[in-house]
Amino acid sequence: MEPHSNPVALADALADVLQTLDNPQVRDLVWAVASPSLLAPQSDWPRNFELPMSLEDFDRLVSADPVALQAHLERSETRFLGSYFEALWAFYLNHDPRFEVVAKNLQIRDGGRTYGEFDFIVFDHENGQHLQLELAVKFYLGIREVNDYAYTDGEHLWIGPQARDRLDIKVGRAVEHQLTLHRQEKARRALAELGVNQVTPRLLFRGYLFHPLEKVPVPPYVRSNYGRGRWCRLGEVRQVINLALPSYIVPKKRWFAAPYVEDLAGADELDAFEAQLIDRVLSENR
Repeated sequence: MEPHSNPVALADALADVLQTLDNPQVRDLVWAVASPSLLAPQSDWPRNFELPMSLEDFDRLVSADPVALQAHLERSETRFLGSYFEALWAFYLNHDPRFEVVAKNLQIRDGGRTYGEFDFIVFDHENGQHLQLELAVKFYLGIREVNDYAYTDGEHLWIGPQARDRLDIKVGRAVEHQLTLHRQEKARRALAELGVNQVTPRLLFRGYLFHPLEKVPVPPYVRSNYGRGRWCRLGEVRQVINLALPSYIVPKKRWFAAPYVEDLAGADELDAFEAQLIDRVLSENR
């Protein structure tokens, strides 16, 4: 079966597909692999790593063995969303005969100093080349803030949970450092020790952008069909939440794929949900 020429063709109905999967780790695996990149291709950047999938490929992905996946995750470092994302991709790459993982989290050191790290070095048997895969999964809130930073429009920022976790910073570091690391002599020596003479860098960036009540523009390098949502302050909850529907606080480990519909059985009505939010905010700031 021929692969789809549009790399997100199978992802268009991803939400519906995810609701057919009752195992949360398998849902996250499918989301990690099949959801579209957060970033659009740019002529002067390395290409995104996107897999055109046949229906057969997609069926194999959604049929992943949950027992084997769980065992793999228990052996992996998954405390943080980024490491959990990498572990999901490691499972996929190790089970796809097209790819051979040569190295994971390969640090480039010299004289006791670390200059960078390759997330994955992978051999692509289909194209006969080694790939440098740099992974990122991020969740950012859009805010209005005049600034003079690169990779912004000068009037808005997209911020993450930490003060230095911003979309412009992450993109700048990926494009200017991580995806050019292979050019450094120290990196070339480390790769040569693995029998790798040349690598082709690829960026694998997933995530969501959340707009405030008044939508703000996204940077031009963000894909048009990016994953999106809304954020609000506590005092604005009743302007955002659909009063007719129960509400649910999604645990951080379940941020990737949408909650399984049966997980919402214990969702709360608005008053109880609002009380939970207030308690959560207070507890995290004590």
